[in-house]
Amino acid sequence: MALKSALPNFPQHLQPPKKLRQPFQQQTMPQYKDRQVSISAKENISLLSVHSNRTLTHYGFYARILAIIHDLHIPVGLLLTSDNCVMMAIDTNAISDEVLCIAQAELRPYSRPAVAGDMVMLSVQITSKENSSEVLASVFEILSACCIPVHLISYAADEPIVYCVISQSDMSRAQKTLYSNLRHYFAWWN
Repeated sequence: MALKSALPNFPQHLQPPKKLRQPFQQQTMPQYKDRQVSISAKENISLLSVHSNRTLTHYGFYARILAIIHDLHIPVGLLLTSDNCVMMAIDTNAISDEVLCIAQAELRPYSRPAVAGDMVMLSVQITSKENSSEVLASVFEILSACCIPVHLISYAADEPIVYCVISQSDMSRAQKTLYSNLRHYFAWWN
């Protein structure tokens, strides 16, 4: 899928690259101090998915789930809610397996909890807010082109930053490919 078709309101002054660059291609690119990209990863993340069994109202479901998480002091790095589901990226270094099992047991009367381990929370941040939405939207295009599944995603409204939860096995490839391709975007902006 071409980048222009993925982004229908693509600005005319920006031209997408013809193809995605492969990591570690040696090319000289000008450095732009105001257009730098930062890609980092936080390892040892588990994804806790809690699907409502409809015994509580939406608000009661959210309140009960979050109260259980709060009472057990479970650190949540990312939180996504929908009508009947809450997904959380949890730092497994900060809690024991026993606490996670207790949380699942307490969540069962209200929901169907599931835990997926061996995840990484990847953050992509751009220092300049100018054209950041187009560049950060390209993160999805790049990850899709590399067949890297994203389990949970968040976009910060006040800063140009995207958080993605991906599998541990995809971390290195995602970081290298995103970094080389986003640097390529900065090179063709001017």
